[in-house]
Amino acid sequence: MKSGSGESPNRLHLAPESAEVADFLYVDRARVSALYAQLFPEGILTSVKTTKQQSFSDDSNFGSDIKILKAEAKSTEAGSEGIEHLFDASWSIPLEVLARLNHLSLVLDSPLGAGLGSIISLQNASSG
Repeated sequence: MKSGSGESPNRLHLAPESAEVADFLYVDRARVSALYAQLFPEGILTSVKTTKQQSFSDDSNFGSDIKILKAEAKSTEAGSEGIEHLFDASWSIPLEVLARLNHLSLVLDSPLGAGLGSIISLQNASSG
């Protein structure tokens, strides 16, 4: 992950069907945000919002048709209800930056030959 600024990852080994989880002891948020702004042209992600909405309507007709008189009434009711959930996305930023840098081959596997500010991914070899 990142050794130049002091970030040390620990990987938790989970069941094979589970995703791998990264444990960040320290994150240089200012540097990660600067990298994120350069890697993703949409800007820095600050939150994620999910929205669900449900609409309903009820139409009813009633009437009578007699040979000399016809009467009809129509009634309509409509409405909607919704719910929003807002999530703090700030802790997904380091993971997205690392994934993008890894994809661009900008993450080193070893501290040997790494310069100041290099981003290094260190995997915990012990099985837990």
